Amino acid sequence: MKYFKNVTPSTADFYVYGEIVDEKYPDFWTGEYSSTEVDTNAMKDELDELEKKGIKDFNIYINSPGGSVFASSTMVSLLKRFKQNTNAKIHGFIDGLCASASTYLLMVADDINVYQNSILMIHKPMTMSFGNADDLQKDINTLNTIENDMMIPMYMNKAKVSQEEIGELIANETWFNGNKDDELFIGNFFNINYLDQAKEVTASVSKNLFKNYKHIPQALKDVEENEGEPKQQEEVVEIVEEPIEKEEKKEETIDYSTYENKISSLKREV
Repeated sequence: MKYFKNVTPSTADFYVYGEIVDEKYPDFWTGEYSSTEVDTNAMKDELDELEKKGIKDFNIYINSPGGSVFASSTMVSLLKRFKQNTNAKIHGFIDGLCASASTYLLMVADDINVYQNSILMIHKPMTMSFGNADDLQKDINTLNTIENDMMIPMYMNKAKVSQEEIGELIANETWFNGNKDDELFIGNFFNINYLDQAKEVTASVSKNLFKNYKHIPQALKDVEENEGEPKQQEEVVEIVEEPIEKEEKKEETIDYSTYENKISSLKREV
């Protein structure tokens, strides 16, 4: 299987370790497809196969900056149907970063597992829009529907605070963390299982997505800056060959006087 790993007769692992996209496109330069992006059509086919295996425990490991609202919503529907058809338990793990639309997948889980270095971010849904006022209003209505009818109910299923507070946290683009001593500790707002250890993964950073966020934690900014730094180039010793100077050929000066004298003497002898 492409998306599901460590599949046994009773368990399967699903790694969301990258951006969530509507459709996968090949790299412009290499022609290769990303190994981290998820194609929902292929995911559906694999989930259908898992249903036949009688999976009882389904683990979702997330290290994602988010991505497409609509692709994530589709994945949520697929996972909900899978859970309903199999009665499997879904276990969610924030391996590093679980931001934006990737939080939808986390909220499908029956239990959420958080490490010391886990980061969770929620914010209002966003989209690119083009057109006249009527077109823009349609997009606004769609975003409001996603927030009110999908996001808030999902978050409230795991929330320890009121719906009004969840709404404020969404509006303020809130970044939660796995530090139990911090006021924004994930466990202060959501029902979680706290794993008293750090998960050794590199935070999933997407420069394009992060341009849309206002309150990125400094730790993630540092990761982004370090990834953007050019690698130190090795010192290259340039060997310059000195041009070989060509010796100028000097024209040989012939002294003809000797021959002339010789010829003159021969003439006299004759």
